[in-house]
Amino acid sequence: MKTVYLLILIMITLVIIFVSIWVGLYIARELTVPLERLVYGAQAVGSGNLDVSIKGSGHDEITVLVDSFNQMTKDLRDNRERLMKAQRELAWREVARRIAHEIKNPLTPIKLSAQRLQRKIGDYQGTENTLLKECTETIIKHVDEMKELVNEFSNFARFPVASLTPNDLNQALNEVVQLFKQAHTQIQFEFLPNSKLPVFDFDRDQLKRVLMNLLDNGVSALSSSSCETNKKIQIKTNYNESLGIAAITVQDSGPGISEKVKTRIFEPYFSTKSGGTGLGLAIVKRIINDHDGFIRVHSVVGEGTQFIIELPTRIRQMDIKLNTTNKLHDTAKE
Repeated sequence: MKTVYLLILIMITLVIIFVSIWVGLYIARELTVPLERLVYGAQAVGSGNLDVSIKGSGHDEITVLVDSFNQMTKDLRDNRERLMKAQRELAWREVARRIAHEIKNPLTPIKLSAQRLQRKIGDYQGTENTLLKECTETIIKHVDEMKELVNEFSNFARFPVASLTPNDLNQALNEVVQLFKQAHTQIQFEFLPNSKLPVFDFDRDQLKRVLMNLLDNGVSALSSSSCETNKKIQIKTNYNESLGIAAITVQDSGPGISEKVKTRIFEPYFSTKSGGTGLGLAIVKRIINDHDGFIRVHSVVGEGTQFIIELPTRIRQMDIKLNTTNKLHDTAKE
């Protein structure tokens, strides 16, 4: 019996030792493996690879550290993609400035020469008269188109300072909507203004141009759609009083855009329209940035596209008050 008890005690002891060793190894592996991955990830980030993602498990402090590392690499990737977009935008602006300068100068004499030829058409008869008239009209038409293109280049290339004055956003947007209602009767334009929207500082002309560009895109999308009915563009405003944010939403019932196109939609000279300059939405984004605002797009293929603009209504006023307070404080110190 002593031998049996001894064997049982030895077996229990061995089981306890085995379980203890296994638990110790498991806990050690749960600590060391994520740390080894963090070391590898830190080395990869240091070498310039920001596409590193570390898998975490559990809910302990190591997992929190892993999640923070993954969030850091994601933020670094996003920042790199932004400053790169900024560099491309600066490069395109320089290209636009040079193109506008080179093209704009000869356009006026070309058009004047064509108009002078038109005045001399009366000296010719028959087919010669018709031929000269068609040629000069073609020249004038294409010169006007090139002037419009050059103006787009010029507007994109220069950095105009927004003229901020107190304005009624609903009233400014309604003026644009009414123009499009008259010009495109086959499309239903619905304007839903929010009466709580306050008067605040913004550049009236620039924001009207923003809406014009967005509505132009919506009209083009609906024109290319095969559906002849339910062609609708809705424009509405909203106001978040607690945050002091004015929102503009422009939504169309067009064919929508793919994810691939959506990631590049605000890039200069990127366009899916035949004959488009690709500057409309780039200018829109620049104007919104000049107003310290944000613009984003939501779209589902086959269900339409929605642009959302958010504009601060009181941040600039708060900055002015803060600057004034600081100046008064400095003056009191002197």
